[in-house]
Amino acid sequence: MVNKNYLVVLAGSPRGGEKTWESLYKYVLNPLNADLAICCSDKWRQDISLFDKAKYKWIFNEYEDYLDYYRENFEGSWEEYFLTGKETGLYSSGLV
Repeated sequence: MVNKNYLVVLAGSPRGGEKTWESLYKYVLNPLNADLAICCSDKWRQDISLFDKAKYKWIFNEYEDYLDYYRENFEGSWEEYFLTGKETGLYSSGLV
């Protein structure tokens, strides 16, 4: 049995389509003999090859406002740092 030493984690929106993912399998997963993990919201279709190939699937509920997610799951001064770029244009206003 081959020892798995690598885990490739795809986090966020699974975009790109099958040609993109086939390239990922061919040039990353297969040469490394790596496992695949996917972390995304439940709004994405799960009848795609990424979900079939993924050994680990971390699926979470989609939030209308992701600041709610952070408020529910984190403590401390994260919000102060997160909002630092709001006045400079380096902030994603789609989150609020």
